[in-house]
Amino acid sequence: MKIYFPGNSIIGEIPMNADEARKFKLEAKIAFVVVPKPPYIVKASFQQGKPTIRNPREIRVDATVLIADIQCALLMNGNDTVVAAFETR
Repeated sequence: MKIYFPGNSIIGEIPMNADEARKFKLEAKIAFVVVPKPPYIVKASFQQGKPTIRNPREIRVDATVLIADIQCALLMNGNDTVVAAFETR
């Protein structure tokens, strides 16, 4: 089973057959180990696009972002057991 990072980059592989991979994919989770950096959290609120006659709704986005250095990614099964760790740098 190949593990993909955003952008379709392969960051690792875990040996398992196709049936195991299909079952694992349903419960798999990924977590990132990070070291927060100042200012730690940034908040923003903004309007996404503009209302139109066809779509008169105003869409507002409220975002909260953690500022941090990603140390590694952890792949976990449905029981939160770490199955593999991958470098992110």
